[in-house]
Amino acid sequence: MTIEQQLPVPHIALPQGDEIAYVPIGSITLESGAVIDDVTIAVQSWGELSPRRDNVVFVCHALTADSHVVGPAGPDHITGGWWEGIIGPGAAIDTDHWCAVATNVLGGCRGTTGPTSLARDGKPWGSRFPEVSVRDQVNADVAALAQLGITEVAAVVGGSMGGARALEWAVMHPDAVRAALVLAVGARATGDQIGTQSTQIAAIQTDPDWQGGDYHGSGRSAREGTESGPADRASDLPRRGRIGHPVRQRPAGRPGRPRRPLGGWPIRGAELPGTSGQQVRSALRRGQLRHPDRVAQPPRRRSGPRRCGEGATRLPGPCRGRRYHLRPALPAATAGGISGPAAWLYRLAGGRVGARP
Repeated sequence: MTIEQQLPVPHIALPQGDEIAYVPIGSITLESGAVIDDVTIAVQSWGELSPRRDNVVFVCHALTADSHVVGPAGPDHITGGWWEGIIGPGAAIDTDHWCAVATNVLGGCRGTTGPTSLARDGKPWGSRFPEVSVRDQVNADVAALAQLGITEVAAVVGGSMGGARALEWAVMHPDAVRAALVLAVGARATGDQIGTQSTQIAAIQTDPDWQGGDYHGSGRSAREGTESGPADRASDLPRRGRIGHPVRQRPAGRPGRPRRPLGGWPIRGAELPGTSGQQVRSALRRGQLRHPDRVAQPPRRRSGPRRCGEGATRLPGPCRGRRYHLRPALPAATAGGISGPAAWLYRLAGGRVGARP
């Protein structure tokens, strides 16, 4: 089904800034065949939608983030923006020209249907919430944008799990996506990634307070296994070597925001949005969302990847000498370290930061 076929009349108005629109998309049938009824997707936006509705930059968050890309914490946002400075007048995504839109992913809670939502029996889904794939998440995104009257996006960008979503957007809807920026992810999960994420899942599930994933209303949650626990420490491993993002270090005595120490060196994690270890995490939410990363493997014989590969580019950075092949269908697609948030949009816009649509 195309985005146009899902358009309602009339459509729902876009929220602005810190406002959240809770967009109903009806029921959704997952790749597994499971059906989730009465799905709601949390949406935020920044900038004005053009009369032709063709200036949307869709931002996909990483695993532990949500729709709140920029902005302060508040009653509706338990944390501040996870990519401050990237959206706004004169910023990399210049709201004088672009309309940035972000959703909270299907299964992510915080306004979007997920394990904490109520099932038909009036009780939280909890462990009964079906496993979702990245393609399921993209289908939910597409349905939410259709409810907002948006049939195409100028660009879709994302890193890590958000990068997997961005890639699937280009694969599934090549006629509705003019450009895609896929950061810190490949088309297939590596053995190392699967092993690391399996360790994180196990750390959560072995916490006695996990209670099989049905801890709602008990006054207990699996914090020992997540926040500053084994799962959190395991999530740092890919950022500490060549298998993940380059590690940035500074001597312990130098000024700057304090970081979690490793020996005598505070570690500054990868400069990738949505990976902050300081974010408040729901053990159930993390447990549910670990699996899509493991099953994000676009089939080889789909036509979309070849189209999105035509505009693939190589980004410079600390790992500029290495090539990360997404797949044979995308032989030129590579990824490296990103020196700053404007670098990728500079190239995405053909060398003009904040270029007009």
